[in-house]
Amino acid sequence: MPAMNLNDRLQTVLPLPAQLTLYVAYPCNLRCKHCYLYGVADYVPEYMDKSLPQYMSDEVFRAAVDPLLEAPTPLTVCFMGGEPVLHPRLPDMVRHLKSRPHVYVDMNTNGTRMRKVGPALVEAGMDAIYVSLDGSSPEVNDPVRGRGSFRQAIEGLRFLADLRERESRPLKLAINYTITRENFRDLLPAAEMAEAVGVDEIFFNLSIFVTADEGQRAQRQLARLGHDFRSWQGFVLTPLVDDFPAGLLEEHLNELQARTWKTSVFMAPVGYPPAELRSYFTER
Repeated sequence: MPAMNLNDRLQTVLPLPAQLTLYVAYPCNLRCKHCYLYGVADYVPEYMDKSLPQYMSDEVFRAAVDPLLEAPTPLTVCFMGGEPVLHPRLPDMVRHLKSRPHVYVDMNTNGTRMRKVGPALVEAGMDAIYVSLDGSSPEVNDPVRGRGSFRQAIEGLRFLADLRERESRPLKLAINYTITRENFRDLLPAAEMAEAVGVDEIFFNLSIFVTADEGQRAQRQLARLGHDFRSWQGFVLTPLVDDFPAGLLEEHLNELQARTWKTSVFMAPVGYPPAELRSYFTER
């Protein structure tokens, strides 16, 4: 069979995506130290382009999702930000997506505004809400995510759990936990906290980071192609990942795996044993 030429390839109909991530809001009410958007924004002002629209417009939203909604194939849409619940029309967006039976909608949020926004999102048909927490207590979480953020997120999760039970909603609740040098000893208490709150899942995620040297080298290389590459600055997490005791991390991950949990406990990327996950923080 002869190979397809470029013209034939351009005429080939590609399959529609099964997953779509929408960054619907740039603003956020927290300033988490490991955030790729705001972790450096307060002291590297040029990193964030203030001229960009702060919220996704209805026109952009419909242009992104409507062609996919017309197809009968399953689709998962994830809302992210910034903080997505700051978008004033987020419940309307969820409602529009859920007008099709084959669409699954979830969201990543800091959870601090769930008492205010949660009922409208649940009523609109939200399928799953992932709340970011990086500690099992204010003492562990708040130094990274901001004072009062633990209390607000836990209150939000409990509120959603009560709402789910009261209204018999099939809403999945989960916690996203980013592992850093500051909290890796807290993994077991965090899983216990997740069970106590009543969430369905907790994900222990590895920090996404680069060194300043790696970022600067990439910026110089891309500058030769005419690209002003600065987004690496949001991933320099030196105080949170340097001198990481990877061997101790492996011990804590093994402890986590040795327990039987009511809440589903995942270590992301899923499928790698603790011995391999520890290598992520070793010298590159």
